[in-house]
Amino acid sequence: MTLKENILNEILAGRLPKHWTSSDLLANPELAKAHPKTTVRSYPANHSASLPGLGLGTGHQATNPPLFYRVGRRGRALEFAFPIHCAANPPDDVASADTATEVRQTEKSNQLIHDQNSNGWSVSNPTVQSFIKWVADKERSEDFRFFYDIKNANGHHHLDAHSIQHAALQYRWPAKAIPDELVGHIDGFPQEAEDLGSTVALLSLIKKELRDSLQPGDAQRHLKACWATLYWGGVAKDSNPLFYGLRFLRDCSGSPDGLLNYHSEAHKPGGWFDPGKTDESRLLQNIRGMSAGITKIHSLLADELVIYDSRVACALAWLVERYCEASGLARVPDELLLCLPAEQPSEQFERNPVGVRKKQFLVHPTKYKKAGSYKRLWSRDMLRASLILSAVLDQLGKRDPQTFLEYQLGLFMIGYHLGSHTLRVNGRN
Repeated sequence: MTLKENILNEILAGRLPKHWTSSDLLANPELAKAHPKTTVRSYPANHSASLPGLGLGTGHQATNPPLFYRVGRRGRALEFAFPIHCAANPPDDVASADTATEVRQTEKSNQLIHDQNSNGWSVSNPTVQSFIKWVADKERSEDFRFFYDIKNANGHHHLDAHSIQHAALQYRWPAKAIPDELVGHIDGFPQEAEDLGSTVALLSLIKKELRDSLQPGDAQRHLKACWATLYWGGVAKDSNPLFYGLRFLRDCSGSPDGLLNYHSEAHKPGGWFDPGKTDESRLLQNIRGMSAGITKIHSLLADELVIYDSRVACALAWLVERYCEASGLARVPDELLLCLPAEQPSEQFERNPVGVRKKQFLVHPTKYKKAGSYKRLWSRDMLRASLILSAVLDQLGKRDPQTFLEYQLGLFMIGYHLGSHTLRVNGRN
């Protein structure tokens, strides 16, 4: 594979920034092992270590159209120019008008391609595909062992499951009380929901309220359904209710920027939060707020969006860490590195995927980013996790909204405590 192709692959995989420096190239292990290092004099004049094939070495003519061009000094701004070539500046360092225009057009083209690739991440990425297949194979052969037995002030929490679906069947989580003002009008609402069946029934009723109320004039009903979701999840506090309350007030004042329009545009077929039709760039252009609580509402408004809270995120991270161990990978590839929501630590349960990793794989411990209040990380990884789960269910032949919800609840149970989970190898734990 040529240097150009290798650099393009590294950019699309997110391991190399589009505006890379010579230091970035030399520090990239994939490029360094495939191309020997050399010292070149680039143009404009500047000594720098580099890789052969850049078209910037001794003998390069200013009028030649290289694949790469320098826009700064001391190696800080080499830019990968694709798909068209750009001429280097003439010797007096003053670019002609035509050259300057060409450079601007190239930069615009590069940015467009960068946006379309959405940082190179997709479920068709070979690394992501390999992980999806690994999870599906382990799930099919029941090679997981998810186990904990914890007694604390919040009750007795027990799990002993050999698959994600088996963990879902053992779902036990008492729903928080939801005020009657929010759900009293819903016939048969299961306020005491705790196990899988009653929880699925509760979420199905709230989902129906959320979706049926997405029409003009139903803003109050829709707001109630949003707040009911927050109460169910135990997150009807801090800024979450305020986020929806302010948008409801905009509905009341006739503003097109109200809550109904916000959710309608997000979740209509092909909308900016339609799991199969959106990408990170579209999310960032439209999302206005994200937290573990807000993901619960978006999840109910779409059939295949996960609730991206700390338990689900940590369960997925545990699976990724185990996949890397099984594959002999010293570090988690960027394509599988998901952010983890920030939370208060506790002595009673372990949610650090690195903390339960085998010692021989701690040479390069994963540095997980904390989502915190950053809507970019929340929305991006909620989408990534959703697409991965959908692809796993595809391979298992179980892809439908009901099973997707059950697997979410299974991940929720798994992520409560990671410390005792194991993998079976050759039929043994």
